[in-house]
Amino acid sequence: MKAVNLPAAIWRCWTKRQRALLDNRQAGLSEQSRNSEEIKVAQERLAETEGETVRLQTEYDDAVTQTKSAQAALSKRQIEKSRTRQNSS
Repeated sequence: MKAVNLPAAIWRCWTKRQRALLDNRQAGLSEQSRNSEEIKVAQERLAETEGETVRLQTEYDDAVTQTKSAQAALSKRQIEKSRTRQNSS
């Protein structure tokens, strides 16, 4: 039977465990860095989307205002035509 040097075996086990912990820590830091970058990109996209939403809402509001103005002008012309026809009769 082979004699086991217990302190050396414990040292090897502890060293492997430390390496594994260090590797896990490094992997965690790398993932955190990637996540931070993804968050930054997502925030930039959100800001762009919010700006585009404001622009589109403004365009929509302008279109609604123009439509209402056109409808009012059309109604006014129709009333005037109707009055003209009634006066002609």
